[in-house]
Amino acid sequence: MVKGWNDRLNTPGTNGIKPTPRTVGDVVEGQPMLVPTARQVDDFIRSIPEGVDMDVRALRTALAIEHGAEVTCPVTIGYHLRTVAEAAN
Repeated sequence: MVKGWNDRLNTPGTNGIKPTPRTVGDVVEGQPMLVPTARQVDDFIRSIPEGVDMDVRALRTALAIEHGAEVTCPVTIGYHLRTVAEAAN
């Protein structure tokens, strides 16, 4: 059976902070990198005050700092942003 978007959002995942495996874009090898769960991304987005704009790069940085890392995994955040958006729809 295929999971729906709300099921994906509410599936407990393994998150954590891991060293970045290689340098790609704004992520430098060895930096502490947050690998968030979909729920963490959703909770963070819902905490942004109404009327405040935040691009994905700023969101990744703020989410990382909130969890004690320097960067957030750019691939994981992309997957989870889609999940959050689809579940909200």
